Amino acid sequence: MCVGINRGKLIPKRYKIPILNFHTISDFIFERFYKYQEQKSQHDQWDNAGQRLWELFELSVNNTSYKQEPNQAHEVYLQELHKKKKDYFKRAISKDIKQYSKNRNLK
Repeated sequence: MCVGINRGKLIPKRYKIPILNFHTISDFIFERFYKYQEQKSQHDQWDNAGQRLWELFELSVNNTSYKQEPNQAHEVYLQELHKKKKDYFKRAISKDIKQYSKNRNLK
């Protein structure tokens, strides 16, 4: 399996391996945290990376707002709010990965 920020152009042609990018992974993590917030809130045993992911998740949930339009159905509003929270989480993870790579001179 190959994991990266972007799908490389050469890897799929050269190798027959599954490729995941961080956006796909962050979507999965966000949805798991969102769906199982009560269970996942007990996470003292997680390593630093897991703790940081939870911290970013909490920031995305608590710091994201979306103004409901006057004629907008409540279900549509909730979907848009959920999307905004997930997008915040993705951006936060991307920023952390870039900073980590920069600190370690990775490309």
